[in-house]
Amino acid sequence: MVTSAATAATVRYRWPWDLPSVARAAQDDLLGFVHDHFEAKGDRVRFVVGPKSIYRTRSAADAHRILVDDAKQFDKPRSGLGIDPVRTLLGNGGLILLNGDTWRRHRRMVQPSLLRSRIAGYAPIMRQVAEEHVARLTPHTVIDLQQFFGRLTLDLVCRLLFDVPMGQDYDRVRALLDDVQASLARVATQPAWAPTPNNLRYKAAVRRLDRFMFRLIDDRLAQGAAALAGRTDVLSTLCSAADDEDDRTFTRRELRNELVTLFLAGHDTTALALTWAGFELGRRPDVDAALADELGGGDDRTYTRAVLDETLRLYPSAYAVIREANTATTLGPFEVPAGSNVAVWSIFIHRHPAHWPRPLRFDPDRFLPGAALPTAPGAYIPFGAGTRVCIGKHFALMEAAILLEALFAKYRVDTTDVAMPRIVAGPTLSPRGGIPARLLPR
Repeated sequence: MVTSAATAATVRYRWPWDLPSVARAAQDDLLGFVHDHFEAKGDRVRFVVGPKSIYRTRSAADAHRILVDDAKQFDKPRSGLGIDPVRTLLGNGGLILLNGDTWRRHRRMVQPSLLRSRIAGYAPIMRQVAEEHVARLTPHTVIDLQQFFGRLTLDLVCRLLFDVPMGQDYDRVRALLDDVQASLARVATQPAWAPTPNNLRYKAAVRRLDRFMFRLIDDRLAQGAAALAGRTDVLSTLCSAADDEDDRTFTRRELRNELVTLFLAGHDTTALALTWAGFELGRRPDVDAALADELGGGDDRTYTRAVLDETLRLYPSAYAVIREANTATTLGPFEVPAGSNVAVWSIFIHRHPAHWPRPLRFDPDRFLPGAALPTAPGAYIPFGAGTRVCIGKHFALMEAAILLEALFAKYRVDTTDVAMPRIVAGPTLSPRGGIPARLLPR
């Protein structure tokens, strides 16, 4: 039971009669659906759907407690709406979903390929690929920023993860990913067990992705240990990885799960973060001019990093972090039974006026040295926090900075006539309809 003081923060739906309308509202505009409940009910909301309760919070204090202070009380969720399709995609494994000793073993084995000392060696390849793509652009034309950065990051990730340039295979791989992600967005609010047309299409798309991944894995494993030792791509590194504690290696299925996780995280999240950065820079000539000044002189990239940090504040790739309580606990006035899912809505923490003055304004100056950043722990968590902080954080930031510089050192993009698009909350945040931008040479 909850105390009477928390009743106002409870939203009840009749089971099963309200489920179709709730699913439609969430599928049409998930961010708006959740935001409206926070605005009406407060920073913590309990959704009661039949026998189950789902807890949502936009409290920085809750975020820090769940992800850091009391992290051992919260696991990655095992099931639930929006969770089951992700488990289907990631093979019910991968660092994003694993818990306990299995997660610790996988992290020990994946981490060497993403150490700062290792990823620094990727920088020349990142610059080369970025410059190749920028060189193909034509001044004074209009491009879709999402398509441009999507193609660039897909090519780059395929080279770094698999040592396979996309070339003529790009359209096929891009169509495969689009199919998986579009299907995932459609099934996120449907029970995974139901044999709906959307669920069947989604599972078929995942099987096609499996065939692509297993072909790469099998080809690489067939080369043998000696050949793998001489390669530097992530796939080869993981094929050779052995746990320091028990010398176990990844199974074929475990390799697939980790590679799908890295593939999607290293490609789509970076592409969309850069898409949003380009959209905001194109609307703010003053911010663009400050960025251009930095790119045109010296090696300092303080402002570039501030642009990325502010982009991830407004448009965090991990816009909601879900945990499952492994023991009975509380969330503010609520009693949370063991097995309940608790969603920390990072995007709404990042836009909370209690922490961020003028929270909807794009202002990289917030992150410059000497600026007054929020002091509340948990107020800025674009990569999560605590022991489960994103293992690819440094890779993602380096990649984003290099790709941003490659485009904006040569061009100014103009999006002043582009209306704010609807933000689609799928695997990450994407603009409905893309972002058209006019390329203006520096």
